[in-house]
Amino acid sequence: MSKFTKEEQTEIVRWALNLEAAIESEQTELSRLRNERFRSCPSAPERKIINQTVQHVKPKYPEAPKTNYSFTQYLEEDLKGNKSIFSKIYSSHPFVRGIILQVICGVLFSVFIACYLGNGALGVIMKIFFIPAILCGAVSGLMFPGAIVYWFMKKSDYKKKRSELNAALAKQPEYVNARIAAERKAKEQEAAMAAELKEKQESLDRAYKEAKENYDMVVVPQYNQELEQWTSVHELKIKVISDDLKSNQNALEELYQTTALISKNNRSLPKLIWLYDDMSTSEHDIERATDLLNNERQIAATTATTSAIKSMHADMQAGFNSVYSAIEEGNYVTSDMASELAKTRRNIARGIAIAGVQRHNTNRHLKSTNKMFEELSKKFD
Repeated sequence: MSKFTKEEQTEIVRWALNLEAAIESEQTELSRLRNERFRSCPSAPERKIINQTVQHVKPKYPEAPKTNYSFTQYLEEDLKGNKSIFSKIYSSHPFVRGIILQVICGVLFSVFIACYLGNGALGVIMKIFFIPAILCGAVSGLMFPGAIVYWFMKKSDYKKKRSELNAALAKQPEYVNARIAAERKAKEQEAAMAAELKEKQESLDRAYKEAKENYDMVVVPQYNQELEQWTSVHELKIKVISDDLKSNQNALEELYQTTALISKNNRSLPKLIWLYDDMSTSEHDIERATDLLNNERQIAATTATTSAIKSMHADMQAGFNSVYSAIEEGNYVTSDMASELAKTRRNIARGIAIAGVQRHNTNRHLKSTNKMFEELSKKFD
């Protein structure tokens, strides 16, 4: 036989449930707070460097002057010289002199053959027909290759002379000055591009200097101030939740030890919710409610109380937010924070009771239960 009345048993279960929910919520919140970090410091501005080099500008030279001296003019001048064409050919190249020497030797050899044959019929024929023919062939054969050799040699000489004339024209002051002007213009273009790049880099450097000064003088000090303020407030939040968590743990442990009413197997949130729900909406005491909480009902209790647990955590989070707002506004007082968290726990328990009544479609115990909660809450607070 328990030393507590049925109403006192229900209140003990309610208070155990209240503390268990608060402890679980505060442990979760404390873990979140300890893992929370202030935002990172803004990155320092970076100096931008233009990775571009001045490209070399090639001077646009004017077209080089060229002589109008033609090959025909060159031949005409060459043929108007004092020497005959044959003497020119002979004296121009050893190859030509070799051909002329061969022709002369052929003619002499033919004459020798004709003289050797004597005055016979064959000799007469040689003198009358072959010697003139050989002479004519020799002369005509010499003229054609000699002309070809003469053309190629003079063509080569003409190219050399034409190059000399063009080189002389390229040294004229007008063309030389035009080339100098083209080179000067190319250098001016390069200098203009270099100046433009320099101006762009200087503009970027000025912007970087201003941004760096603002970063060092404004951004970083402001960030450090905000970090210091956030750290102070954050540590205070952790302290408030830690102190209340420790207080709740001590109160729950004292409740379990002094009452010895709730077994260790039934101290989880789903089971406590189910026990409280059953006891607050029926005539069942703790023993009867515990007997009814068999394995099947434990599974059902775990499923049915999920939304209730979420609601409890939401209520606790609302209480945390109220405390955090007071801390951040500088209105923190230890007694006020403890009162606020205690109020949150009472709201949780009252919400559980109301939910239990609604699930059983009756409100016959709501008025008396609320009155009892107010009286016993003051006792346990």
